[in-house]
Amino acid sequence: MSQNGLQPILPDRQSQPAKRSAPIVQSPGRNEVAPIGATGRVRRAGSRRQARIALFVILVIAAVLVGGYFLFIPREATQAVIDYSVSTVTVATLQDTVELSGMVSARAEATVTAPESGTMGLLLVSEGDWVTAGQLVAILETEDLQDQLDSKQLQLQREQRDFDRFLLQHEYDLRAFDRKRENLVEALAEAQDELADTKELYDLGSASLSELEDWQDNADAAQDAVDDHDAEVEEALAIHELTRSNYEDDLLTIREDIADLDERITDARVTSTMTGRVISIADAATTSGERIQQYQTLMEIADSRNPLIQSEIEEQYVGLISVGQPVAVDISGTRVAGAIERIGLTAQSSSDGGTPTVELDIAVDVGDAEIISGTSTIVEVLIGEVVNAIVLPRGPYLTSGNRKYLYRIDGDVATRIEATYGTITDNSVQILTGVEPGDQIITSSYTNFIDYQTVQTGDSE
Repeated sequence: MSQNGLQPILPDRQSQPAKRSAPIVQSPGRNEVAPIGATGRVRRAGSRRQARIALFVILVIAAVLVGGYFLFIPREATQAVIDYSVSTVTVATLQDTVELSGMVSARAEATVTAPESGTMGLLLVSEGDWVTAGQLVAILETEDLQDQLDSKQLQLQREQRDFDRFLLQHEYDLRAFDRKRENLVEALAEAQDELADTKELYDLGSASLSELEDWQDNADAAQDAVDDHDAEVEEALAIHELTRSNYEDDLLTIREDIADLDERITDARVTSTMTGRVISIADAATTSGERIQQYQTLMEIADSRNPLIQSEIEEQYVGLISVGQPVAVDISGTRVAGAIERIGLTAQSSSDGGTPTVELDIAVDVGDAEIISGTSTIVEVLIGEVVNAIVLPRGPYLTSGNRKYLYRIDGDVATRIEATYGTITDNSVQILTGVEPGDQIITSSYTNFIDYQTVQTGDSE
């Protein structure tokens, strides 16, 4: 049974082995099966011819379209390049550095001031002179101090005479006290002897009681006189010691004042407080007779043999540097070695709102050379390093190639390739992708042929 429920008309192969069955076709839109005779064979032959014609037409149309495409497609013009530079891709270690502006500063500086008020006497040095610590550099005239010194010396003389007279008077007083006491003691002895004699007579009945009492009163009075004298002497000695101390204190004070005035007058001979170069002299110090006030600046001295470079670095780089790290410093066109000596602990914001910076102190080795304070410098600081980098030298290709393309030479043809750039230093460019070591790359400007995929190369520079 067929899918449409009709019984196909097929011959029985067993009963009719000699007969051939006709092909069976299904009519479109009908559910009948009919044998195809001679008319069906003619129809099949016509269909084949139509198919061949259709295929031929399709092939012709396709050929016309393909030919038209190749006929009208824009062709790249050939561009020849001459006078270009070529570099070989190499492997190197790249150092990433930053350049900082700096200024020379003296490690040791001193301001020489007037120790006293006075007038300018002699200036013994000139700007630019090298001086040593303790060297006499100027002399001030101090009339007021000299007058004070003369007055104090006279006062000392008077005070000393008064003191000497006091001491002499004390010696006289002591001798007088001694003589008086001797007399009082002698009178006391006599009164006591008389009292003893009268008591014996009284005991014998030869003297009256009143006589005995009188001599007793005399003896007591004599003893009181000795005691009063001793108390008076003790008081006089105490007063003497107090007065003596006052005199000595006064004399000491006057002597100290004189010594101070002597020192101040001596200090008016101005000396250098350090060894170094005289970098500036005040106008007042250059004018003889000019009135100078105490502590007024006379000159500036700096040790220019051991300079310090003061600079600043952007805050973002602080974590990439360290104390003791070597740096290169350009001072007036001369390149010298240096090292980071101090890194500031706080970031300072610039007045224009730029990136915050941190202070750097840099030590430099200039040997016996002297560097003037205030000289501008350029400091080169290493902030990173790339080992085994694939590099090209810097050149005009960097900008004219839009930092994207390179032209690689192969024979007499240079092909534009895409490349990825990495670290760029003053002299080298790291190429991350697109080239291999040994490749020949045009490193001059691409401006005239950047739109061409390939260019013909001539003689290179």
